Amino acid sequence: ETLRVNGNEDTVYYANAFDPGSPPQPNLCRVFGWIYDIENRPVVGAKIEAGIKKVPLRYLNVTISPYGKSTLSDDEGYWYLDLYPNSSLIPSNTKYNFNLFSPSGTILRLETEVPEQGTWELQW
Repeated sequence: ETLRVNGNEDTVYYANAFDPGSPPQPNLCRVFGWIYDIENRPVVGAKIEAGIKKVPLRYLNVTISPYGKSTLSDDEGYWYLDLYPNSSLIPSNTKYNFNLFSPSGTILRLETEVPEQGTWELQW
């Protein structure tokens, strides 16, 4: 984050380290994030979907298409999905379609690649 200071007053900021945990298999990436409403309150029970509709889509020698997972945000607006990195899929030039739904309808849509790393924070 960028902090701009103007003047000569002191301010103390506190932060806590966050560990999203590890995916259940080392070949997956834990994609995570938080969802807040327009008033910066957590959105509870929002549905997050991630999928690739490319056919055929393979991981190693197994056909996995169409591939998709979904989850709901918790009381703090937090969510995560354990997904295959795009570089480990065949074809590797695919992208995930992320969709975020609230009780009032679709909030956001994003098409992006999941990196080959243990965890990754998705920013809409």
